[in-house]
Amino acid sequence: MNTSRLAAALLAMGLGLALGSQAWAAGPLHDPSVSDLVDALAGDDDDGPSARRLDFRPTASPEVNTHRCAGSTAEVRAGGRNLVVSYVPDAPGVDLALHFETGSDRLSAHDRALLDRLASALQTDTLRDARFAIAGHTDATGSERVNRPLSCARAIAAREYLIERGVAADRLTAYGFGSSRPIERHLQESARNRRVEIRRGDS
Repeated sequence: MNTSRLAAALLAMGLGLALGSQAWAAGPLHDPSVSDLVDALAGDDDDGPSARRLDFRPTASPEVNTHRCAGSTAEVRAGGRNLVVSYVPDAPGVDLALHFETGSDRLSAHDRALLDRLASALQTDTLRDARFAIAGHTDATGSERVNRPLSCARAIAAREYLIERGVAADRLTAYGFGSSRPIERHLQESARNRRVEIRRGDS
């Protein structure tokens, strides 16, 4: 292979890798259907999962080692199983584009509509017995001293809404990662980094 063909092949391979990476990290879902959510969370695909005023309910920071949010699990019944759902990064999951304002954990009408679909998905025959970790993420606006508890407040807001919509509390545990896991690593203050991640956490 001559030099120009080799260079072209390497360029094409590099573009393919870049595009593949972008496809995997396509970002939070803005308008998925119930069936889209079921497909993503069932784990059948090989492509992977798919300075303002603060206005959120005060929460404790997540646990340092596990990132689990305080008070985000159902009470453990006597002689019952451990009701903490483990967060497993490579488990089937989706990122949801819940439109939290900077510094807020309030759900918008769009957020509630999206969570309504998620609640429906979680109660289908395919997913009704599965358990899920709900992980809150913030952008890098502000300090981690604020962002870590804020991420828990957002995860807890989503969890509580799903429980109101009929999803059993013992199927859901909330986690908070602050701004430590951005989608946009080069634009850490991007609104795309404000999201709630749903991961299968079957034990």
